Amino acid sequence: MRKNILRFFLCTVVGSSFLACTEIDDPDNPDNFPNQGKLQVKAALYTEENGTSFHHEKNIGIFLYKNNADLIYADDKGINIKCTSQEADDFWKLSDEVELGAADATVFAYYPFKDNLSDVKKIPVDMRKKEDLCFGINDQQAKLNRSQPLAFITMRHALAKVRFNLILDSEEEYSGPGIVEDARVVKCRADGVIDEDRYNVLTIEGFMDASTGRIKTSASGKMTIDALIGKAFSIKGIKESELPFFYSVPETDMQGNAFAIVIDGKQHVIRIDNGTAWRASTINTYTFRLKGEVLDLAQNEDNGFDVKPWEDIQDEIDY
Repeated sequence: MRKNILRFFLCTVVGSSFLACTEIDDPDNPDNFPNQGKLQVKAALYTEENGTSFHHEKNIGIFLYKNNADLIYADDKGINIKCTSQEADDFWKLSDEVELGAADATVFAYYPFKDNLSDVKKIPVDMRKKEDLCFGINDQQAKLNRSQPLAFITMRHALAKVRFNLILDSEEEYSGPGIVEDARVVKCRADGVIDEDRYNVLTIEGFMDASTGRIKTSASGKMTIDALIGKAFSIKGIKESELPFFYSVPETDMQGNAFAIVIDGKQHVIRIDNGTAWRASTINTYTFRLKGEVLDLAQNEDNGFDVKPWEDIQDEIDY
C-alpha cells in the first residue's frame, strides 16, 4: 500500500513539473517576454536650441527592419507606424501593435509623421511648409527583439537653421525706421546685380532617406525669408530666443548666392561667401548691421556669421 502511494506521489510531482516546465520554457509563449514581446518606443525629439526635449502630442513615423535590409513583416505592420508622444509617459503610443521575433530589429524614424508612406528612403520634403525635419535610429548598443522590445530613439535634425540678428551701428546713425519690407535668398551676378532669371538657389522639394537623413533634391528655387519681413533694426538687436529664422536643406555650394534685403524701400544685397556651408543639424546666425545708409555684416568677433550645433548633445552631421 505504501509503495502504491509513493508511486502515485512521485508520478504526480514529476508530471506536474513536466507540465510546468513545458509552459515556462515554451519559446513562443508571449508571457515569457517583456511587454509580451511587443515593440515599445521611447524617443528624444530635440527642437529647442538649448537641447531640451518636448514630448506632448508630437508624431513620428517608424519603419521596422530586419538586419537593416528586409522588413520584418511582409504586411504593413512594420511600415510607417505612427508614434505619438504622451505628456505623462515616457513611452510613445504606437498606432499598431508589433510583435517582435527572435531576430534583432532596426527602427528608422522620421519627423513629422506623414500618412500613406511605404518607402523609408523617400520621405517627402517641401521647404515651403516651413517645418522642421528629423530622422533617427534606435540605440545600436542595445539589441531590439522580443526579449528586449524597447527601442530608444534619438531624433536628429536633417535640416540647417539659418537665423538673423538686426543691429544699428552705434556711431554712424541710420535716419529711417529700419523696417525690413522684403527678404530673399537669390542668385547674384559678379557685379552685384540680382539675377532674376535664375531660380536654382536653394532646394525647395526633395526626398529624405530616413535611414541616413540625406536629402535628394527634386526641385530648387528662390527662398523668401518671411520671418524677417516686418522686423526692425535696433541698437541692441533682437533677443536670441526671438531671432527670426528659416529652415534650409543642407547646402554646400553657395556660388552666386546672396541675401536681398529691402529696408525702408531700399534694396541691399549681401553676398554669401562661396566657402559657406549650411550643414545638417547646425544653427547659422547672420548679424546684419545698418551703418548709416549701408547694410553689411557686423564686424564683431565672428565677423557677422556664427555656426554652432543645433543640439549640445550631438556633433554636427558632416554633409
